[in-house]
Amino acid sequence: MIMTAENSANDGAATRPAPLSKYGAAILCGGLSRRMGSDKAFLRLADGRYLLSVLADELTALFGRVALITNDPSKFLEVDELSRHRRVGDLHPLIGPAGAILTALSVLPDPAVFVMACDMPRIDPSLIRDMAGLMEERSADIVLPRREGRFEPLFAFYGQNARDPLEAAIEAGRLAIREIFPLVNTVYLDLEPAGKTLLANVNTPLEARDNDLTISPSRSRSGGK
Repeated sequence: MIMTAENSANDGAATRPAPLSKYGAAILCGGLSRRMGSDKAFLRLADGRYLLSVLADELTALFGRVALITNDPSKFLEVDELSRHRRVGDLHPLIGPAGAILTALSVLPDPAVFVMACDMPRIDPSLIRDMAGLMEERSADIVLPRREGRFEPLFAFYGQNARDPLEAAIEAGRLAIREIFPLVNTVYLDLEPAGKTLLANVNTPLEARDNDLTISPSRSRSGGK
C-alpha cells in the first residue's frame, strides 16, 4: 500500500514534530564507489574534515546515536573522528543498499531506522522531522521523499515491518529497494521542485569538486555507497 503526503520541506510541515530519539539512524558507507574511483566514505570538506564524520555528528545530534554500515568496519579505526561512532559490518555485503538497510533493521533495536547514503553533502533536519512525523501519523512502514516523480530511498525511514519483505526480496534476487514499496505501508513526502540540491549525492570526481569535496587518494575503492 502506498500513500502520499502532499507537503514541502520548504513551506512548513503539515505533520506534527516527532521525537527522533525513539528512532535509530544509519549511514550506508559500504558500496564500491566505481564512478568515484576512490572510497566515498573518505570524502573531505574544504576544511579537512571528513564528510562522513560531519553527517554522523549531525545525525547524532538529531537521534542521539548513529551506526555506520560498511563492508569493512576496520577501515575507520585509524580515523579518530569516525572511530567514535558505532561501526556495523554489512550482513549482506556486495549486493547494494538493500543489504545494508536490512543490516540496519536487523542490528538496531529501534522501531524504525532513518537511513542515508554517505555521499549526500546536505542534511535538512526539518525534512527528517517531517518524515518522522509521517511515520507516526500514518503508521507508516517506510517514509521517503519524492520530487517530480523521483523518490530517494537512501534518505528515508524504514520500520521493522519492512524487514521481512526486504529479506524475502533479497533472497529472491530482487535487489531494488522499490520492490518492497507496494508490500508495506509506504508513504511519500512530496517536495517542491525548487531546491533540487537538497537530496543530491556525489558520484564522480567532478561532482565532488562541484560540492567543494576532495578525495582521499590513499584510500582504496572499498566503500562508500
